[in-house]
Amino acid sequence: MKNQAFQFYNLLIFFLLLTTACNLDETDVDSHGGIDEVLVLADDANWEKSVKSAIEKSFEEPYPVLPQPESSIKVTHVAFNKFENIFKRYRNILIVADLEDNSAITKLTLEYLGENLVAKAFNNPDFFVGKKNDIWAKDQYVVFVFAPGKAKLDSVLSNKANLIRNLFLQNDLKRYYGAAMSIGASKEIQNTINEKFGFSIDIPSDYFVAKNESKLLWLRKETEEVSFNIMIEERNLNDITLPANAVEWRNELGKAHVSSQTKGAYMVSDSTLPIEISNIAINGTTAKQYKGLWRLEKDFMGGPFITYYVEKPELNKAYLIDAFIYAPGTKKKPQVRRLEALIGTLKF
Repeated sequence: MKNQAFQFYNLLIFFLLLTTACNLDETDVDSHGGIDEVLVLADDANWEKSVKSAIEKSFEEPYPVLPQPESSIKVTHVAFNKFENIFKRYRNILIVADLEDNSAITKLTLEYLGENLVAKAFNNPDFFVGKKNDIWAKDQYVVFVFAPGKAKLDSVLSNKANLIRNLFLQNDLKRYYGAAMSIGASKEIQNTINEKFGFSIDIPSDYFVAKNESKLLWLRKETEEVSFNIMIEERNLNDITLPANAVEWRNELGKAHVSSQTKGAYMVSDSTLPIEISNIAINGTTAKQYKGLWRLEKDFMGGPFITYYVEKPELNKAYLIDAFIYAPGTKKKPQVRRLEALIGTLKF
């Protein structure tokens, strides 16, 4: 059975490469399109039958955890006969191909990924994705999703849509970082972080030091619409009696340092909504990440936070890096993503 599948694959490759045009107008022009936006290239029949529901369900689900729903990724679909000029310059592109279908999209997939790579899809049920940068424009990210047969393709999209979505979200953190750092770096603040805590984080030059104590550093950036905050504290591991959930630690910081003009107001984590907790790796360092909402006791301010807890047993140290924003009346996700991109530069 496997030999028959492989023979079919060889015939398919021969036919498709024979009929594929090789001049796909690669150029070095700049890409366009918003951050966290993806153009999906799929045949109309496949799109309407199954691709649309799987992709939109995953990509457009609300980004965690925000006061009002905001889509993780905005999706735009285009058929191959319209995939030219401006669409080819799109910054993020997802190409969906059925390898048993003699379509222009399948031919394009075979040409850019090569027969050796695509052959794995016939022999390895877990191999379904390929990635390429800068095919038709600079700073472009293209993900190919492929499988032999519509049933297998549907299965891949149903089971792996979240993984594919996260590829785009992770890649676009680089763009958020570029936007945040376009003004340049604050060498003075970065040196302070390094000297105080023994690690580095890239900080833009429009941030300022709001508070600097022996084991605590609070950085802020203020615009007309958004207040950005990054608070870092170090503690000795043997002094920590908190549970593994570090939200209590950030609540202690909020009560001690964050208030408003209302007497007695202080920041707490909002316990009425779930907090998303995940284990992540940042440049070789393991961290526990918390996403949730904060509010002020005795006042009406609030917003999203993203907090990182890091242990360094060899140093007998633990670190809390708490990033939060106050942005009434504006979209919250892009601002939180900027902070996430900055903390993603953490390096011991």
